[in-house]
Amino acid sequence: MALKIINVDTDTHEHQILRHLQASSAAKDNISHPGRNAVIHLHDDFDLGTSHKGLVLDVMGADVQSRAGAEYGHRLTKKTARSIACQVALGLDYLWKCGVAHGGEYLPLIATTFANSNDMNQDLYGRNILFTAPAIATISEEQIMSHLGIPKIGPITRRDGHRCEPSMPSYLVRPASIRGSDTEIKIVDLGNGSAQLDNMPCAELTRAKRFFTIIRQNNSPPLGMYERQKLSTVNH
Repeated sequence: MALKIINVDTDTHEHQILRHLQASSAAKDNISHPGRNAVIHLHDDFDLGTSHKGLVLDVMGADVQSRAGAEYGHRLTKKTARSIACQVALGLDYLWKCGVAHGGEYLPLIATTFANSNDMNQDLYGRNILFTAPAIATISEEQIMSHLGIPKIGPITRRDGHRCEPSMPSYLVRPASIRGSDTEIKIVDLGNGSAQLDNMPCAELTRAKRFFTIIRQNNSPPLGMYERQKLSTVNH
């Protein structure tokens, strides 16, 4: 399992959205949706004081952008790129069916500028799409550490020369990544998303409802990816 620490006092709804995808009636109605496998899911959560919370998630591999940058020509193969695009589309369709939109405050622009992606603040991009790492559960901690190598650490100091606050750690560990699968991905980082949640603050709930109302009035998306896939199968 992977552990993610979030500050619940900041303007993020990641925990609420993950819980929504875990236990809401909309999520239960879409439990068989193929796009569900392309979205990160919460295993558990716990409080860390009054301002922070720990989220227990799946261990994931490298992000798509980093993997592409490491490949020949700095791009993925056509087969891999098409597979990722299909999984992302199904994942977004699953989120949509559950009443969740992955993105920040500029998401309402989708309804009016869908044809011009340059006008949108695109929250979903290559670093928010990670390859899965199913093999991690089958290897020992010693094998994992052998692969990652000795952790590289660096001390934390203030530029003004003053002593760091007691809450600051004495050092940081340089991130290390696992390559992960070559075929399966998951959409992550739902903190900037919009969702119709009953326990949202009033202002945020109003913004989320306004977004979904705008989308529905513009009939976008007119038909979910899952439905189109099923209709295509029936017609052929």
